[in-house]
Amino acid sequence: MRVGVQIRRVPKGYAVEFGASETKSGRQLAYGLHPALVPVFDAYLKDARPHLGSSRTDLLWCSTRGCPLSLKQLSKIVFRRTREWFVVAHGPHWFRKCLRSSAGRHSPEAALDAAAVLGHGAEVSVRHYTEAGSTAALRRHGQRIDNLRQRTRLLAEQFFAEREGRASTWW
Repeated sequence: MRVGVQIRRVPKGYAVEFGASETKSGRQLAYGLHPALVPVFDAYLKDARPHLGSSRTDLLWCSTRGCPLSLKQLSKIVFRRTREWFVVAHGPHWFRKCLRSSAGRHSPEAALDAAAVLGHGAEVSVRHYTEAGSTAALRRHGQRIDNLRQRTRLLAEQFFAEREGRASTWW
């Protein structure tokens, strides 16, 4: 991602734009940076990036040596940080997966919004929405089975306690 090219400062924050040839799906992708990230990005571009020696490149992410970070280097950083923060290491693609499946669990409309943000076609996000809905349904079904097992266990305890002339232990 190049400063001033794919990410540009605009009056209300930052515009992120990728041409069709720059995306996996072959579709143009454009959106504004969330307002909460604007001050963070301003600080990175104004303070941190020049401190890294960014004058050698217009690529957004720089190494501590002022060189552009490669995809492999960025991935290593993400794996290391997610391991520190979440105990399990995840790569950059994990965040896309989280957005896609979280949006799918939320609602069909959000699944289509996720498609726009990720540069997917609507059919891809609807498929993931369906998969996320199925996963949620399986969890609900498993919880119902657990509840029924618990109630059945309690009924069995009561029945056998009464049959053996003992007081019931389930209450």
